Amino acid sequence: MIVALIFILSACQPNKSAYLNQAASVTKQDQLPENPLQQKVISLSVNTTKDEMSILYGNDLAFEYAQLHNDGNYTNGSALYLVTWKQQDDPRWFGGKIPYTIRSVEVVRFEKNANDKIVPAYQLYEGQPLAEVINPDDADSRTKEIVSKRIAVIP
Repeated sequence: MIVALIFILSACQPNKSAYLNQAASVTKQDQLPENPLQQKVISLSVNTTKDEMSILYGNDLAFEYAQLHNDGNYTNGSALYLVTWKQQDDPRWFGGKIPYTIRSVEVVRFEKNANDKIVPAYQLYEGQPLAEVINPDDADSRTKEIVSKRIAVIP
């Protein structure tokens, strides 16, 4: 009887994949070394003038550091991922906006250099599919901006 009830209830579950926003996802064609959307959310922002939204993700080391510190001096092995999407109107919520396509993924990794000092290394991925931009002009300023973002605190 219990098995029959479980079977009936599981058949009543909506198709969860029907609610996934495929357009805003990372694809197999993207040239990213890992999927930043599978990391932990540190903060988010919306730029209404550009019709964009961004989420700053971090790996476990970066997330744990951001929870305890706000100085931007991340530990060796930390990685931050700033994903920026173009927005679109939400078809299920009047007046709402949701992510559409990924415009860019910016990655800042913290690793020890030859002098045993932990330094950030910046990478930028853009286009459809996402591909690395070699030697972006504003790498230093973008690194500083990404590292300066503080963790969002939800009361």
